[in-house]
Amino acid sequence: MLGFGFSDKPKVHNYTVFEQADIITYLLKSLSINKVNILAHDLGDTIAQEILARFEDGEKDRILLQSVTLLNGGILPETNFPKIIQKLLLNKYLSPVLMRLTNYVIFKQSFSDVFGENTKPSEEELADFWSANIWNDGYLVTADLLQYINQRHANRDRWVHVLQNTTVPLHLIYGPSDPINGPETFLKRFRKLVPNCSVDVLNTSISHYPHWEDPKNVSKHFKNFIKPILLSNK
Repeated sequence: MLGFGFSDKPKVHNYTVFEQADIITYLLKSLSINKVNILAHDLGDTIAQEILARFEDGEKDRILLQSVTLLNGGILPETNFPKIIQKLLLNKYLSPVLMRLTNYVIFKQSFSDVFGENTKPSEEELADFWSANIWNDGYLVTADLLQYINQRHANRDRWVHVLQNTTVPLHLIYGPSDPINGPETFLKRFRKLVPNCSVDVLNTSISHYPHWEDPKNVSKHFKNFIKPILLSNK
């Protein structure tokens, strides 16, 4: 995605969920991929919700969505509680200073906090995450990227309503130790608002990055969900 990892990271750019959805859709079309089963996490959840909304809107050149599987993320903005550093970075006066003060020690502590107690990344893995983060001065676009948090609230009706009304099969694979989307807030409300979505809850030790913390079970649950869908669409 634009602004992340080893992708381009333009400065003074208006990063939006809509643009990320445009880029992903364009990539799929350029590769002649017309049928898709989405597996998404965090910001990817929100982008998946926008792509799903476009599919339900009947866009002329839409991608055929066969299923959407969501992992932990800000699917419901009212039950998503960003970390303090994320809130501070959304402040236009503080963010220019904070982005330049960010270092590996601060990153390591903040990033590790959203993993389970027994599933935290190793020192080597953290160094790799940090390298991807700072590549091409990526730390200087962090505040711009985090605007997706505000965009979730601004577009809440569109992105939540589509989950409630879609005919596309939905699935949630959830790490219940998530400090950003806790089970007493997010999971209860999600099940109430989106009863048409099947749910797999992982071990209580798994947190915000289930695909990293428990890849074996995430893969198992995802495959179990999409197997009958793939068979029915042959």
